[in-house]
Amino acid sequence: MTGISRIIARIDLDAEEQCAKIDAQSAADLTAIREKYAAAERERYAAALRLGAEEANTRFERARGAHALDFQKRVLAEKQLLMGETFDAAVTALRELPQPRYCAFLAKLAYSNAKTGSEALIFSPADRDEIGALVTDAANTALKTAGRPALLTLSADTRDIPGGLIVSGGDIEVNCSLPALVGYYRAKFEPDVAEILFT
Repeated sequence: MTGISRIIARIDLDAEEQCAKIDAQSAADLTAIREKYAAAERERYAAALRLGAEEANTRFERARGAHALDFQKRVLAEKQLLMGETFDAAVTALRELPQPRYCAFLAKLAYSNAKTGSEALIFSPADRDEIGALVTDAANTALKTAGRPALLTLSADTRDIPGGLIVSGGDIEVNCSLPALVGYYRAKFEPDVAEILFT
């Protein structure tokens, strides 16, 4: 094995180790976010329930049916608000990862969602200028390591997204923006988060 081959092999091994660490850290971060916000969210939820119960007691005789319906709507709305805030916090936490972890996270997204290996990566204007080239290079390195075509390019186009990226190949775009990713996981994990927040 030549010196260059050894260096490339070492870089590939480091990249794999970093991806594994990022996966583990992302899971730990998500757990920490849930734990951090769960207590405050339960307190707000309990306060909303107490307020609703007091209102129900004073208006019970005059408008039992109407109030019960209104109260249920308010509790549901408050739950939806709290759920939304929780998942919005996840977007913020991902966007505020230290730059090396954020770059590695985006490179893994690009790698995982590249079908041909020749797609263009589209970022927000700020991310394109700050880390677009780094992410593109890292994703191409991962593709090469996997023996796949590694011709990803940094698009001149940008999108108004708060973070993440879009993998664009011809007429097909894969939305890997942070809101889209959190939205996907929200659908998947919303029952678990609701159980944490509301039980």
